[in-house]
Amino acid sequence: MRWAVLSLVVVAGASLAQPPSGPPPSLHVVRQTDAGKGRVILTNSVTVIETRVITEKVVVNGVVMDVTKTIGVPVLKQFDTVHDIAAGRVITPDGKQLLLDEASKKLTAGTVVAVSGNFDAPSAAYLRTLNPQTLVIIPAPPKVAPPMQEKP
Repeated sequence: MRWAVLSLVVVAGASLAQPPSGPPPSLHVVRQTDAGKGRVILTNSVTVIETRVITEKVVVNGVVMDVTKTIGVPVLKQFDTVHDIAAGRVITPDGKQLLLDEASKKLTAGTVVAVSGNFDAPSAAYLRTLNPQTLVIIPAPPKVAPPMQEKP
């Protein structure tokens, strides 16, 4: 009888969870801020596969031969991105929007932040996984340059 009640509670709780919509936020580290201009420089780490050519000695029918192989090696790369937080928004995981001054004070070098992947607030399912002190940067959509005019 106890198992039936427990399984009913677990199944009922699972049906209440909504699947997240949109992409998850990505985590970045604040490298530098420029509070006067409302900009923050974030560092992100990405693992890329680099190809390398190696030569190995193998024994084939009792004969030692050199064999050249191309292999993929995972390498951690870091790159910086500049975000104009004055044009975008900074929120807390509970959805509270911070003023530019307040956000600038909290965005110190070494702070880990989440960055929205689609220029909109991340889904509540993703925000619930974050620490309450984590800041979420929602960047403004990029400005699209007007089409170039061809010279006659």
